Amino acid sequence: MRGKAQAASELLTVYGWALAVLLASVLILYYLGAFRGGEYVPRYCSLQPGLSCTSYAIVGNESGITVVFTGQNGLGYDIGFDANAVSVTAENLGLAGEHTYTGTCSPSVVRKGRTYTCIVGIPFTDRMPPFGSMQRTQVLVTYKNCESDPDYHTTRNCNTPATTTHYVRGELVSQFEPYAPKPTCGNGECDDNLGEDAANCPADCLPVPFTLTLVANPSSIPADGSSTSVITATLYDQFGSPYPGATIYFSKNSTNGSLSALMNVTDSQGMTTTTFTAGTSPETILINASINASFFNEVLIQLRST
Repeated sequence: MRGKAQAASELLTVYGWALAVLLASVLILYYLGAFRGGEYVPRYCSLQPGLSCTSYAIVGNESGITVVFTGQNGLGYDIGFDANAVSVTAENLGLAGEHTYTGTCSPSVVRKGRTYTCIVGIPFTDRMPPFGSMQRTQVLVTYKNCESDPDYHTTRNCNTPATTTHYVRGELVSQFEPYAPKPTCGNGECDDNLGEDAANCPADCLPVPFTLTLVANPSSIPADGSSTSVITATLYDQFGSPYPGATIYFSKNSTNGSLSALMNVTDSQGMTTTTFTAGTSPETILINASINASFFNEVLIQLRST
């Protein structure tokens, strides 16, 4: 009987030590953060297809917290942002419990293929997470389809009742980092909703030639030595607005026919013209308009037999 008791005691001792080692291991892993799974969620930012979120951060200091992300308009049409176009909803970020904070997206009009930046400031520090901890926020972005207004391409005004409004939800997850200013000046976009203009950010906001179109009217004329075609060049800046005061140089690839002007200056609508007068030989003439060798467009005129 005594032998059985001793064996049982030894068994309990062995298993007791094993249990103690196991508990110690669990405590060490807990201390090291192995069970704080939320901190190991991968960083990501996801909105709808066509409206990307490629660069993002959640940063803070003693003044508050900032959620910022940058993306590209791949929707296939120009979009517009009004005030308070973005909001983030987060729990225990800035304030205790779940709260929604609003912010600004810029520029006010984002042409297709161009980038945008959204910034949400949280001016509270009641709940400041430790640096390095992963934070999860729900994102809501409101934008307008500028091109739903049939007059948009003429007026370039995206702030009309004819434009349709769309909402897109997404999620942004990133570690909490010390605040570092995120300069937007120099990103290639004039972020007017963030206060940028030609005075404080000329690198982005001073207009520069961006698109040159060329149209021949008519594009086919008789080769009779007298028929004419008006060649209209229109120059736009990077914001889609007319670019006035630029000298446009015209040329053609043949001695057949003539141009009334080989150079002209764009007017307030970004337009200038020259007139092509037909020669007497049937031929396809290539008319070229350029500002410099790397910035040009061309159009064909068919000289047909009389």
